[in-house]
Amino acid sequence: MDRQPLPRPASHRDAGSWTERLGRGATVPLQQLLDAIGRERRAAYRAALAARDHAQLRSLLSRGIPAAWTAAEIQALAAAEMPLPEKRRRVALLFANAEQLSQAMAVGGDELAKTLGSWLPRQDAGPVLRIIGKAPDAWYDLARSLRTGAQADVDDDLPCDIDRAQGFLWGGGLNLE
Repeated sequence: MDRQPLPRPASHRDAGSWTERLGRGATVPLQQLLDAIGRERRAAYRAALAARDHAQLRSLLSRGIPAAWTAAEIQALAAAEMPLPEKRRRVALLFANAEQLSQAMAVGGDELAKTLGSWLPRQDAGPVLRIIGKAPDAWYDLARSLRTGAQADVDDDLPCDIDRAQGFLWGGGLNLE
C-alpha cells in the first residue's frame, strides 16, 4: 500500500519573499502567510494523513490546522490515482473531525463539493450529510453542487441522501415529518 503524501496542490506557492513584503508594509494574503509560516506543520499534517496516524492527526488538529489545508487535501485526494479503498481510508481521516470538515467545506465551497460528488461512495458521505442536515439553508449551494457531481455517477442513492439531509423528499417536495 502506498503511504506517500499526496502531491502538493497546484495552488500551493512558495512563500519566497513574504517577509520582505511585510517589511515594506505591503499586505500578504492570509492564506499565503499561513502556508509560509506553517510549512513544517502542513508537511506533518500531510505525512500523518499518508501514514494514517490517528494520534498525530488528533494532536495536529487540536493545535490548529487551517481549514484550507484540509480542503486542499480532500481535493488532492480526489485527484490522486490510487485504489478506491485507500482513498476511502484517507477520506475517513479527513472526515473524522466534524468541525474541521465543516470549516473545510465552507472554504472549499462548490469546487470541493463537486470534487467529492464525483467519486465519494454513498457509504462514506455520512459526515458531509450530517453537516448539511444541521443547517440545510446555510449549506444549500454546497449540497446542490455535491448533488450535481453525484448525479454524474451511476449511483442514484447519494443524490437522494443529499435531498433527505436538506429535508426534501427524493424527487421533490418537503419532508414534514
